[in-house]
Amino acid sequence: MAYGIQVYRKGVMMNAVINPTNVIDVITSGSGSKSYTPLTGWSLEVCPTGILINGQSAQSTASVSGWTVNYTNATTLRPIIVTIRGVQWHMEQLLQMPMVSNG
Repeated sequence: MAYGIQVYRKGVMMNAVINPTNVIDVITSGSGSKSYTPLTGWSLEVCPTGILINGQSAQSTASVSGWTVNYTNATTLRPIIVTIRGVQWHMEQLLQMPMVSNG
């Protein structure tokens, strides 16, 4: 599975485009769960969306458990946006890492 977004310019897909948004998937239908390949140093996040039509609100819901997204009520109008975020290292984690010598 490749992570990233597909970008088209003048009908041609650009393959070597860096993904500045960190969006790895957009779920546009149904309810269920979807698993992703774990990436070291990254965490999975979701953004459920909502809309207002004729004064009636409609909301999708989503949660993350490890590298699995659980979602309900996703549609093309209420997609679930799946993103990754770099994990920040805490000082105690850095101190526990083995030292590397260049000499």
